[in-house]
Amino acid sequence: MGTACDGTANYLQNGINIDDNVLFYAPMALGPGAPNTLYFGTDRLYRSTDRGDTMTVASQAPISSAMCGGLGTPCPISTMAIWPQGDNIRMVGLGSGQIWATSTGSSTLVNITNASFPANPNGSTNKFVGRAVIDPNNKNVAYVAFSFYAPAGQGIWKITNLVAASGTSPAAPIWSASGNGIPSIPINALVIDPVNSNVLYAGTDIGVYSSTDGGANWAPFGTGFPRVAVFELAIQPSNRILRAGTHGRGVWEIPLISPGASTVQFQGASSQSVTEGQVSMTVTITRGGDISFPASVNYATSDNAGNNDCSVTNGSASARCDYIATSGTLNFGANEASKNVLIPIVDDSYAEGQETFSLTLSNPAGINVSLGSPSVLTITINDNDTSNGPNQIDVSSFFVRQHYIDFLNREADSAGLSFWTNNIDNCTSKPSCTDLQRINTSAAFFISIEFQNTGYLVERIYKVAFGSATGNSTGGGAHTLQVPIVRLNEFLPDTQKIGQGVVVNVGDWQQQLENNKQAFTEEFVTRTRFLTAFPLTSTAAQFVDRMNTNSGGALSQSDRDNLVQALTNGTVTRAQVLRAIAENQTLYNAEFNRAFVLMQYFGYLRRNPNDFPDSDYTGFEFWLNKLNSFNGNFVAAEMVKAFITSTEYRKRFGPA
Repeated sequence: MGTACDGTANYLQNGINIDDNVLFYAPMALGPGAPNTLYFGTDRLYRSTDRGDTMTVASQAPISSAMCGGLGTPCPISTMAIWPQGDNIRMVGLGSGQIWATSTGSSTLVNITNASFPANPNGSTNKFVGRAVIDPNNKNVAYVAFSFYAPAGQGIWKITNLVAASGTSPAAPIWSASGNGIPSIPINALVIDPVNSNVLYAGTDIGVYSSTDGGANWAPFGTGFPRVAVFELAIQPSNRILRAGTHGRGVWEIPLISPGASTVQFQGASSQSVTEGQVSMTVTITRGGDISFPASVNYATSDNAGNNDCSVTNGSASARCDYIATSGTLNFGANEASKNVLIPIVDDSYAEGQETFSLTLSNPAGINVSLGSPSVLTITINDNDTSNGPNQIDVSSFFVRQHYIDFLNREADSAGLSFWTNNIDNCTSKPSCTDLQRINTSAAFFISIEFQNTGYLVERIYKVAFGSATGNSTGGGAHTLQVPIVRLNEFLPDTQKIGQGVVVNVGDWQQQLENNKQAFTEEFVTRTRFLTAFPLTSTAAQFVDRMNTNSGGALSQSDRDNLVQALTNGTVTRAQVLRAIAENQTLYNAEFNRAFVLMQYFGYLRRNPNDFPDSDYTGFEFWLNKLNSFNGNFVAAEMVKAFITSTEYRKRFGPA
């Protein structure tokens, strides 16, 4: 290290290799965090968590040895994009036109370059990527702009599966040219409106262009702006101002359009009805006013039934007896006018007359978005029974459908309903096989891939985050025991979030499930309860160690050390650490029986183990001890059989 004439250091060695090939104007970017993570690009990507005092290589070194004209070798980074909601998603463009990315925070970037990217018309290997941006509202969508004379309409390209294309097992990237309307001109800057991701602005050598349809079409933007090269664009979000930095003509600004007032409400009257049956009621939520910008709203069912027996006829529908408690968040895209919510109805055999429950909208989000009218819907279930009939749970198709809505929170797909119904009805030798097939069919829903990756994952996430609760039991004398901490009113909405749109073996269910898991854990770590338990001031070691303790010490020493190092380096996020421990196989195995017993109460009885008619965890402990004594063999333990033949379960659907 040399010194200047005043004795101070000429430079400090912060980890950047001074022999790297780097552009004269080296690209830098800020990631999320407090303080922000800092990225710097040479022929490799550097990352810092201490304002640049220490830089760590976060890519291959170098990324690529490809030629890029007069920019030298190895080819340097020309632009970089960091997803503002989690900097494990990163993308860099090189002077050669290559695009590299990661969606896992890996230091091994994936080459997602498209073979159809345009060539430099002068034949040079310099195909300078002028700008890369990731949609702040959708981590699967990103854009790159080329800062050379690409053919008209091909100066901007859009990828719609960034996460899958740059993951651990990369899928083929899905790119499309998205510059229609922009002539053959260098494009140097690109920004996405954070309020409406369909609105983009591009800075070119001849001014600013804009798109209002996600890059499908572009047109010159604004008036009075000189035909001059624009090298930087930025949106000042609170005042909705677009600023443009030009080459030689200063900085210009223009107000952006802000959305007008819009509302979110139920379609139709504030009272609606459905006839009792094995159906789901469809409720439509609409937007009014200016719907050109995104919005969201929460929804949740509620009733006044309390702990009443399902045979009670007082006009109040019950989430335990008459419908499935349903809640979630609806996210409206720009210009999306309506969405549907499905509420499964239980076709019991009680003659109970009309019964009502409510569906309520809350927490509208978006610029100038509010609740319209009606925002509270009274739903009446019209009874289809004139007298108490035989218990419907004895009908195989009803039994199977009820498991779909109780455990998977959705209607049965036709193939699944047929398979499991036939599994019961067509067994041999009857009648002795029927009871066993009902037990095996019932247990299969807990063991299913779908439930293990939704409901059981939620139970483990709560354990990793908050440990276990303490319950009371009188079995063998009064004592306490450690019990699952998640409660039914937490479990149901969170399970529905992870399972939304997922039907195993239907469509791209695996990617949908992965997207749901990522979105859920990213939201979970921002909840007040989680931040109270794990303040942002926690060190990486404190964060990992506390969750490992909550999990019962599921991590090996090497797994623990790797997570601490990765969290320290910023190659994984808090959400990814939470999920990694929750999906640890040791924890999965250790918690399996305890969760299996818990789901007997949540799934069959739709209550917590210590709720009425129980007052403590004596019953829970009895079944856990019995299941453990049979090494998890639920048939030998007769656990599933006991719950599905219990009076409490049967009375959910008709006279026991």
